[in-house]
Amino acid sequence: MPNHCRLGDFKLPPAERVLFRRSTEQTLTARAIALLVAFVERAGHLLDEE
Repeated sequence: MPNHCRLGDFKLPPAERVLFRRSTEQTLTARAIALLVAFVERAGHLLDEE
């Protein structure tokens, strides 16, 4: 797993479970962060509902 994922202005370090936009932490629910991390960790694969 990469130590972080970048998409435009956004950076997602999965181990930290936070999302940054231009170095500013974004407020997201725990569920939203969990989904983003799951998408990054399983890129290119189908996800089952967990």
